[in-house]
Amino acid sequence: MENNIKELKKKLNDEIKKEDELERKTSRVTLDVNIFDNDIFLSKLSDSSQPCLSEEVKQFITDQTRKYRPKTSFNIVIHHKDMSKEQQNLFVQATKYSFFCEYKENKYEMNRNLISAITLTLIGVVALLVRVLISVFVEDAVFLEFIDIFAWVFVWAGVDLLFIERGIKSLRQKRYLNIINSKFEFVEMEKSSK
Repeated sequence: MENNIKELKKKLNDEIKKEDELERKTSRVTLDVNIFDNDIFLSKLSDSSQPCLSEEVKQFITDQTRKYRPKTSFNIVIHHKDMSKEQQNLFVQATKYSFFCEYKENKYEMNRNLISAITLTLIGVVALLVRVLISVFVEDAVFLEFIDIFAWVFVWAGVDLLFIERGIKSLRQKRYLNIINSKFEFVEMEKSSK
């Protein structure tokens, strides 16, 4: 049984390597999206005159792009049944607008996190300075340790927001930009006989 697991692991790793090599060789990766119901791709609600993708389709595209590097460019091939040219244009507009909104929201969140990170770090540093000043006058080790822990919690929260969260959001932003800049191709599915 252990041999089977090792073989499966080796096979999966080989497949991943092949996909990585293909991704490096080609400038764009093709994502296939099958739309069986043309009414599913647009949301019934929008905050502007622009069409928006439904959450289901947006999540599907996001999930499909997650397995590639954030800098990867995409060709999105839509397999559909009887989608008119107008619906095709609407789909492209909705995709670009929906991911532009995601990009914009992500950017605002990065800015808010930057301000929060700086504030948290400053609170932590000030608390550490207060601890040093108080240690001259107070000999209570428990009280000083309490201030120490308080300060380091704020410093760590600031570092987390500034470096870890910001990095994750930056990668997400690159992915959104690549989806916005995707090339779209529409292919009609063959009608199956009933």
